[in-house]
Amino acid sequence: MNKSIFILKLKTEPIQNFYKNQITLVQFNAIFPYFKNFFLFENLSIVAWGNLGDDIIKYYRKGDYVIVEGVLNTIKNNQSIVDVKSEITSLQLTILKIYPLFTI
Repeated sequence: MNKSIFILKLKTEPIQNFYKNQITLVQFNAIFPYFKNFFLFENLSIVAWGNLGDDIIKYYRKGDYVIVEGVLNTIKNNQSIVDVKSEITSLQLTILKIYPLFTI
């Protein structure tokens, strides 16, 4: 479990669901660009709860750039190989639009 900060581009519109006791649960997919001799993109599934989820529905749309602070989980599969689980439990989403120097 690693605390991480990413600059992401929303790939899908945020979808709002309600959990027990009407707690907001928002899910969306995002892409994380990184450079390794050429640009690569990692797809991430993002989940946000409560008031943070309400803010995401209110302020963000597909194509927006956001800063996400969260926890990146690592999981061991049956073959004892460590894989990175592409899901971030959001702790904080800064309400800014960020535009990296390259286009996606």
